[in-house]
Parts: sequence; structure tokens; C-alpha cells
Amino acid sequence: MLLFVFYTNYIHTLMPAMYGWPVEDYEKVKTYKNIQVKLFFSQLTIDDRTRRPLWKYNSQITFRLVDETTETFTEAKAKALAEKIYKTLANPQMYWNKGKIRVSYNDDQGYRFSLDCKDEAEGKRVMRQIMSIQGHTMEEGKTRVSSIDGGFPNNPGTHKVYGKITKKVSQRPEVKVEFTHAVAYVWSKGEPVGLVGPRHKLRSAFFRF
Repeated sequence: MLLFVFYTNYIHTLMPAMYGWPVEDYEKVKTYKNIQVKLFFSQLTIDDRTRRPLWKYNSQITFRLVDETTETFTEAKAKALAEKIYKTLANPQMYWNKGKIRVSYNDDQGYRFSLDCKDEAEGKRVMRQIMSIQGHTMEEGKTRVSSIDGGFPNNPGTHKVYGKITKKVSQRPEVKVEFTHAVAYVWSKGEPVGLVGPRHKLRSAFFRF
């Protein structure tokens, strides 16, 4: 029983509470033709109370494989993609300096980026590194930058929630996150395809680090 409690508590640090739909329910109302690749980033810290690993500031970046469909995408192609992601983002481990500047980029190659970064240069660096997985480059004139002066303070203060004073959520925090894992979503498959990830977090991945 004690082992079960420890295990479930540890899993909670890897999988924080979130809003979402089960994949099966989502695919009943939403169809998509191209393969979606999702990259996950987090900041690894140690819980002060339990001394266990804790992932904070979880972030995601997605792109689509416009030349692949659910019919053409195979396990062999997934493994080849995983190897490219591993070499580009995991060896060495890619980082992303997040911040208050929103850098956006859209094109016809499957990219719809909207990244919160410390500055425009960081946003473009992150985008270029991700696009290099498929050998793509950014197109001129398709980048947009926006910011709100004083709109996202580092210390937003506190407020009362459920009878207790708690800290307000910090929007667009200035933090450094690192690549943790990658999956691919194939419509009607039922579960994501594990591409790259650490051994303790995504055991089904083709490449682990």
C-alpha cells in the first residue's frame, strides 16, 4: 500500500492536473488529415517538501506534417522522424527562454507558431531549430511580434480563492524550459505515438535520453 501511494504521488509530479478530452472522445467530433507532432518543454525543479522531481512551466509547440496523412504515415516513418527530433532537440537538450514577448509565425509548411519568449531573437531561434527537423527554413515577412507594456508583471500579487489567499497565476513568466519529450498524433489510432523522451517518462518512445 505504501508503495502504491508513493508511486501515485510520483506520477502526479509527471502528469499535473489539466483540462482535456480523452483521445477517443475528441476524435469522435474532430477529424484531421495530417499528422500532428507535439513537442513538450518543462522546467525541472525539486519539490521543497517531498524532495521529489517536479516539472513546472509546462509548455508545448506543435507542427503538422503536411506531406503525410493517416494512410501514408507508417511506423518506419515515425521512427525516422523520431531520430531527427532526437538529434535536433535532445542531443544536446534544447532550451527555450520564455518571456513576455509573443512571436508568431505562419506558413504553408505546417507551422502555426505563437511563442512567448524573452525577445524576438529568441523566438526566431527556437522556430528555426524546430523547423530544421524537416530541413525547412523560415520565410521572410511572416513573423509577427507583440508585447504589452506592464501587462504581465513578474509578481502579480495575491487574491482570494475558495476562502484562502493564494498567489495569482503568473502570465508569460520569464523562465527557461527544456525539451522533455515528443509525440505524434495520428487520427483514429487512439493513442499518440511516442517519438522521443526520457526513460522514466515515455517508455514507448523510439529514442530515449
